[in-house]
Parts: sequence; C-alpha cells; structure tokens
Amino acid sequence: MLPPALVSLLNDLYHAQPLTAQARQAAHHQLEQWRRWYEVERGFWIDDQEREDLSQLGLQLDRLPGLLGSDRWQPLLSSLRQVDSLMEAVNQRRSRQPYSSLPAFHHLILACGAVIIGQGQWEVVPVRCQMLEQYLENLTTVFASLRGQLDEAARQALDSAFGLAHEGLVQATEAARRCDAPALQASLQQLQAVAELVEVLPRLHRQKHEELQQEFTRFNVPWIGYRLEHDLQAAREMHRRYWARGAKTRLQETLPVLDRFWQEHKGTFLLPLDQSDELLGRVDQALDGLNTAYQAVLSPEPGDAELITGLESAMVELSDAFDALEGRALRPDSITSPLARYVAECAQNLRCGLMADAELLLLVDHLSRLPAWTSIRQACLNYLESGDYGYLTEAALLAVDASHSLAIGTDNLDFLG
Repeated sequence: MLPPALVSLLNDLYHAQPLTAQARQAAHHQLEQWRRWYEVERGFWIDDQEREDLSQLGLQLDRLPGLLGSDRWQPLLSSLRQVDSLMEAVNQRRSRQPYSSLPAFHHLILACGAVIIGQGQWEVVPVRCQMLEQYLENLTTVFASLRGQLDEAARQALDSAFGLAHEGLVQATEAARRCDAPALQASLQQLQAVAELVEVLPRLHRQKHEELQQEFTRFNVPWIGYRLEHDLQAAREMHRRYWARGAKTRLQETLPVLDRFWQEHKGTFLLPLDQSDELLGRVDQALDGLNTAYQAVLSPEPGDAELITGLESAMVELSDAFDALEGRALRPDSITSPLARYVAECAQNLRCGLMADAELLLLVDHLSRLPAWTSIRQACLNYLESGDYGYLTEAALLAVDASHSLAIGTDNLDFLG
C-alpha cells in the first residue's frame, strides 16, 4: 500500500484536478522519507538478490522526483509500485530468522554480520549503533515501570545488561572506525548476549497489558476498553483527588489518541448503506460523551456518586456503539472467496486513502471478463466517476453475494501479477 500523501496526489492527477502546493510538498516529503530509509538500508546486503533489489530501488528513487513533476499519473504510479514492492522485498528478506526478538538488536547484528563478511560498508555500523542506542533509551523507561515486579537478582542482571549494551555499542563503533572485523565480531557476541537478557522486558510489558485485558473485559472499546473499566474501579475504591489525576491523564493523553485512531479507522467499516451514517454517528457522539464525562471529574461539582454514574453511562454507551458497529460491518478477513475478499479490501483501502483510485482500474478490467459480476464492476465505475464511497461498500457487499457464482479457476487473484 502506498502512503496517503502519494495516494492523494495520484488521485488528483487521475481525476485531472489541479495540484496544490501543499499536495506537492507532502508528496516530496514522503519521497524524502523513502530516500532516508534507502540511505540507511543500502549500506549492506545479505545476498546477491538483495544487492540487485537495492540497486534497482536506487534507480527508481532517482526517477521519482522527475515523474512527480511531469503530472502524468500512469508512469508515476508504475514507478511508485515498483519502489513499494522492492522495499517490501528487502524488509521481508531481512525479517527471516531473526537474531533477536527485538528488531533493533536483530538489524544491528544482521548489518554488522554482513559487513564482517564483506557484504556491506563500515559506515553502516555506527548508524545502526545509534539506532540501537535510541531503542535502549526507550527500553530503560519500560524497565523503570516494571522494576518493582522483578526480584533483586533480575534487577541486578538487567542493570548489568544495560551497562554491557552501552559498552558493546562503544566497542562496535570503535571497531568500525578501525575496520577491525574480529573486534566487531566480539562486540556483536556481547550485544547478542545482552539481547537475550533484556528481551524479557517487552515480554513482561505485553504480559502486564494482556493480564489487564483479560481481567477487565466489560467494555468493547478499541485499545482502551480495559483502561476504562480500570478507571471505573478506581473511582469506586479511591478518594476523588487520586482518581481525578487519572482522569486528567485520560483527557490529555489517552482520549486524543483514541480519537485519532477512530478518525483513521472509521473508513475501514463496510456497512449497509442505509445504516452507515447512524452507526458511525453513534460512535462519534459516544466519544464526545466520554470526553465530557471525564472533564466533569475535574470540575468542583457534581458529587462523586453522580460523577461515577456519568462515567459509567458514557463508557457503556461507547461500548454499545462499537458493538452495534462491529455487528453490522462486513469484515474482509471473514470472506472465503479470494476475489470477493480483494474487492472488500480495495473498498477499505480506498476509503482510508491507502490505495489510489487509478489502481482500481486493474480490478475493473478483470471484472469485465466475469458476466455475473457486472453489477460489482459498475459500482466500481460509479465510484471512480463520482467519488462516492457508498459505491465501494455496495461493490463489496455485492461481491460477497456473487462469489458463489464464480466458475472454478476464476476465483483467484492471478490478474494482479
């Protein structure tokens, strides 16, 4: 899938809309992000195929600024697809058989190992060391939050591990400066031993949240359902001045993240056309209600009992709204027909700005060869003509109904190449 900034620009070009300076700037910014990724990743390769992929990726990235300025969507889309495919191939190849469950450690060890055997540049080592150093800084925060749950021996072992990690990074950086392969190998062995010790921290962090999710299951709200129930319990058991602090955190940190999550994902719900506005609007209103209930906690009035009742009612309404929404939504992963599932996935991706309108033409062309799918093809064309997302949902729902009529050998995605 292409980044939203590039999808938006492709859509403007495809529909012959004038490009704004803001759209061009956003697209160029995305290309700069890709270039920065490439400059980091091209410093080593794990086999000849990857070296070729990286070479081709560099050529395509060099072409993109010119294609972006040409205002021609066909060659731009083709090149963007190639870049996306090559980046995905590199990422997938490098994720096989990880040296550590912690990606930052894995990628450092992988890169340095390639350098040692002559399949990379020494300059890549300090860059990877800096990336791991940043990750370790974040991991120390996790360690601090879990420290009280660990026994003394575990705390001492982890304190020592962080010290050894810093020492290993210094040694690896110095070995790279001297182009000293044996010294780099020794530092990698130390860092790999450290990784085996500290990888317990993310696991314990996940376990802590999983236990909370298993304990608090009342509210069906993405990402924060268990937190809401925990807040409600605290409100009933603690003095108001203590649980009000948690309410302030929810208002300033948690609820804004939930709102962004909702705005980014509400387009993924494929709903009956006559119920879509009502179901989505109910969630919008329930989110506003929850925000209002938390704000009330910070005000001098009303009393505790009334506040708790208001909080609980807002939480119940938001949970019920999500229940109703999920109960009516078509989920692509539940569709058994590959072609019907692809139609539904296209509908989701187009609605969320993760797929350019022009990419739908490949599907439209394929559906022209399936007489029983004429209505689905027409719904796709109607969307391309009008931009009305309702036609995408219609196409997905019709595709599920029509999937049983597909002849053997036609229910596949071979047309995607």
